[in-house]
Amino acid sequence: MKSIYPVAGLLIAASTFALAQTSHTATKPPASSAPAASAPAAKAAPTTPPPRTDANCLLVSNIFAQQSTDPAQKTHAGNVLFYYFGRLDARTNEAQMKAELKQAGSFPFTGATAAALMNNCVANMQARAQVLQNAQQQVEQGK
Repeated sequence: MKSIYPVAGLLIAASTFALAQTSHTATKPPASSAPAASAPAAKAAPTTPPPRTDANCLLVSNIFAQQSTDPAQKTHAGNVLFYYFGRLDARTNEAQMKAELKQAGSFPFTGATAAALMNNCVANMQARAQVLQNAQQQVEQGK
């Protein structure tokens, strides 16, 4: 049986690095480059991030993957993007995926809300990678 442990370890390492990097103020995407708000300009931008959904995480990780100037962070954000793309792709058809991404794109991100959501998405990915690692260890121990 081929071990999946290295994959879980890589996911945990990548998500730990990405979580640390998105916490740093200098790595937040600028508010001006966030997706345009669909609400009137008189409304203030939200101060809390949208809920962590696969589509929201896919969108925010794409923002970080495209806008990061740090090559390592760009790579890790790309890994997060593909993780959430896989989750979304596994449970939706094309029309559902488009609808979920359209809804996710309607949120007016700021640097702070994008960073907070990215941290939440990375923490979730890291937790799921830990579950995979624990399962592999139990298989290796014969449990």
